[in-house]
Amino acid sequence: MIGELTSLGTEQMEFAYEVVTKGTMLEGSRLIIESEKIEVHCGSCGYDGPVEMLISDYNEHSIPILSCPKCKGHVKVTAGQTCSVRNLRIVEV
Repeated sequence: MIGELTSLGTEQMEFAYEVVTKGTMLEGSRLIIESEKIEVHCGSCGYDGPVEMLISDYNEHSIPILSCPKCKGHVKVTAGQTCSVRNLRIVEV
């Protein structure tokens, strides 16, 4: 799982996986990447949930707005910073 705030791209991770598995028993195996959306908690109004995203006209990327979508207060990021392996499945052939 890769969080949207990690700045890690799917293509980067797939390339790195290919490099580190080359010449091992995992060569040719599949890497399935799931994305973790950004979520926040607002201490002011109690909001828990996703953030608003600003679409950049310049480069067509989405930029998270890290303030409360309801009251515009300060927030604590509660999801979206993960980079982890959730499971591993090995099948002998």
